Amino acid sequence: VAPILLCWLAAPPAPWRPRRRQVALPLMLLVLAMLPGFHEVARRDETRLQSAFERDAMARRLRVEQLLANPLDAALALSGVAAAGAQAPPAAVLERQAAAWAERVPGLQSSGWLERPAAGAGGSAWAIRQVQGTASSAGGLPGASVGPDGLAQLPAALRAAIDRAIDKPAAQVLTGAAAPLQASPAAAGAPPPAAQGRPGSSLVVLQAVPAPTGSPSRQVVFLVLDAGRLLAPALPDADDPNLRVCLTYLGG
Repeated sequence: VAPILLCWLAAPPAPWRPRRRQVALPLMLLVLAMLPGFHEVARRDETRLQSAFERDAMARRLRVEQLLANPLDAALALSGVAAAGAQAPPAAVLERQAAAWAERVPGLQSSGWLERPAAGAGGSAWAIRQVQGTASSAGGLPGASVGPDGLAQLPAALRAAIDRAIDKPAAQVLTGAAAPLQASPAAAGAPPPAAQGRPGSSLVVLQAVPAPTGSPSRQVVFLVLDAGRLLAPALPDADDPNLRVCLTYLGG
């Protein structure tokens, strides 16, 4: 480019004028001939990067599905134990089952079940029973608390997820607290995010307990997980400045 510009802009112009045909014109033709090649190289690089991104995204998605299998299996197993207990799930058996699953599922913070009280308490009233893994009366459910009447006060998103679990007892419902997902330092032995003053990412798995035919389910098993610890193998390192993973659950 510099020789081409000099042929027209250099001072004095007289020595450069003859070079316009000898130097500038061939160079301009060469540049024009190479432009399609530059474009093709850029297109191939973009295609290669896009393909690498799609492969990485697919691999992480499959890894997330594998990591979610154990919590989903745990919720299904606990709901089966609760169903075998008829009116009241066998607490001792549930406790043993929950302890066994806690050893197998990284990031499992608490488990238990929600029970709809007898008629008259309100269709959206739930009580939290048999909480494992936390001293909180709310079972560690994000945004939940227990009122003076002993009934759970649940956020709207969690109530909606419970309703979906009741409407489709054969399906499992996942919901979570809004927070960026990244590999949790707790997975490497550091203090958990809450201890470092950062909000954690909670994932809640809900599974309705099967009820007798024709009767609506009155119990929902729940698991509360630290999503950062559970999904750490599928997430980028916390100090990676270039890669972020956004997980969105679409389901009913």
